[in-house]
Amino acid sequence: MTMRSRPIAGALVTALGALGILAGTAQAEAASVSGGHLDWGLKQSFRNYISGPIAHGTITASDGATKNADGTFRFSPAAGDVDADGDTAGLAFTGKVEFTGHDSGSGPLLYLTIEDVRVTFTGSGGTLVADVVSKSLASGELATYDDVEFATLAATDLAAGSDTVTATGVAATLTEAGAPAFADFYAPGTALDPLSFSVTTAPSPVWTPAVSVSRTTGLDPDGETITVTGSGFDPAANAGTRPPLAGQPTGVYLVFAKVADPWRPSEGAPSSARTVLDQKWVLPSASMAILDPSGTNPDYVELRPDGTFTGTLDVTDEDCTPETCGVLTYAAGGAVNAAHELFTALTFATTPTEPTEPTDPSEPSTPVDPGTGVTGARLEWGLKESFRNYISGPIAHGSWTLQGVTGNGPFVWEDLTTGTEEHVDFAGSVHFTGHDGLLDLTISQPRVRFANGAAELLLDVRSKGLENPGEYVELDDAVFATLTPGTPTVQNGLITYPAMPAVLTEQGASGFAGFYPAGTELDPVTVTIALDGATLPPAGSGGGGGGPVHTPTTPVAQNLADTGVNVSMLVAISLTMVLTGATLVLLRRRVRT
Repeated sequence: MTMRSRPIAGALVTALGALGILAGTAQAEAASVSGGHLDWGLKQSFRNYISGPIAHGTITASDGATKNADGTFRFSPAAGDVDADGDTAGLAFTGKVEFTGHDSGSGPLLYLTIEDVRVTFTGSGGTLVADVVSKSLASGELATYDDVEFATLAATDLAAGSDTVTATGVAATLTEAGAPAFADFYAPGTALDPLSFSVTTAPSPVWTPAVSVSRTTGLDPDGETITVTGSGFDPAANAGTRPPLAGQPTGVYLVFAKVADPWRPSEGAPSSARTVLDQKWVLPSASMAILDPSGTNPDYVELRPDGTFTGTLDVTDEDCTPETCGVLTYAAGGAVNAAHELFTALTFATTPTEPTEPTDPSEPSTPVDPGTGVTGARLEWGLKESFRNYISGPIAHGSWTLQGVTGNGPFVWEDLTTGTEEHVDFAGSVHFTGHDGLLDLTISQPRVRFANGAAELLLDVRSKGLENPGEYVELDDAVFATLTPGTPTVQNGLITYPAMPAVLTEQGASGFAGFYPAGTELDPVTVTIALDGATLPPAGSGGGGGGPVHTPTTPVAQNLADTGVNVSMLVAISLTMVLTGATLVLLRRRVRT
């Protein structure tokens, strides 16, 4: 007969979690168990019978179980969680004890093994669960009982030492399910041997966030890449307050930014106090699997279970001083955590400058990385025409303001901050308001990423919708829309992606003030990239962005941005309801006559 072997304590804890034994019993104050043992004899009369002159049997302890001097058994080691203050625990013990008897030469007629003992305490009692194999005395067949609730345990006071928790003489009673597993030797309700345990608790981890930057002084003002390593960041901290990670750990943002004073979210500083120049999102493994299941997006960095991470940032001199420019970390996903708000100052090398011709201050600046060959770029996009019409129409009575952006829908971004043939990043924002400020939406710092025939549009978003007045949603570096780039045109040093179809993402919908669901088609996007000093053509000549610049009109039958319902249709329905009501009144009068 071959008996199966079971994994040791680590696998037992996994099994406890799957059964829900550990979950819900470990309170906030619960301590992890690093070792310990359980002493239990099953039932003394049964042991006496096995070793007595009738059964002539044997008792064997193995796989971590040993025999005590008093005939009971010790199961060790232990794993799980325990809270002495709440008298709660979820503990797993390794070891197996085998009983045989009545062997006349053809194998034992009596056979029982018990292993993988697990105990839970809820403060008002507990349960003992085990894996049992026994031979029925009636049929002589072996039966397997996995995870059987073998015994109920009496409530007990758990005693806490400096690093141990103990329980002594806990009464155990055979259950209805345990009786057949015990080969029906005893009836349900039979008192079993009391049990005792002593477990060692591991100290709770102390999280002390810190970052180290590969280089902080003498940085190349024209741009270079630095490496940032972090430690002591609790992966379970920072529960998100907005999709797509609402209620889940969101990690931290790792940012190269120019900041105002104060810049920290815990001090009430708005997102505008942090001008993000480059950013990565440091995510715990489980959350990263949600946002980047393929693990290929360079904008995400893993926060390891031990609280460490390693990421890179591209830094350039943006009129920086040690007080204004640096590497930041702060809680992501809308969470606020002062302990994770760290700042490391950066200083750039000074280089002599040659006199230059005076420039027209009305022309937008174009600080680009000279190593990429990209000397200019343009993004043309109107967000969504029906939304612009709604904002400027007779319902919202709203408007929009531009900062570093031109056009009136489509809007034109030309203030390039960084650029390659695979990505272009722009500065500038469009701020929409309506309904006397109840509706508020700002989109800023658009970034377009091209890879493997696909593209994404990323934005910083701050919005307030009509459904939750006064509550703002803030998204940094959000993937707002997916783009279908098609084949670009390449001519005279210009790469043009004209009128790329754009579709709103789940993350984008969460920042669009609830106006449109994910999957909504947005205005097309046109991107033009100038290489090696090529001159950008006039805006609008690329054939994208929703058509020529114009001032939105306010027709009577204007589509509502948030529902898509046509006003003229609503008027027709209303007239129909009025006529129907009038008809019913006439009929009622005739009946009375």
